[in-house]
Amino acid sequence: MLATPDEESLFALAKKAKDNNLSCTRFFEPDVGYELTAIAIEPSDATRKLCSNLPLAGRKTLIN
Repeated sequence: MLATPDEESLFALAKKAKDNNLSCTRFFEPDVGYELTAIAIEPSDATRKLCSNLPLAGRKTLIN
């Protein structure tokens, strides 16, 4: 599971997936005002490349 900084970034990632002809399902949370909270993208080399810059969800970043 990977993380994006905010909902806008998650929408952008879903759009990039669709633009690359990758199957993508969006999940909207009814308890949080129907905000987009997650997406699932079909696994492939293209998906790996698309998501390679995203951090693991819950992982704290190191402060230098």
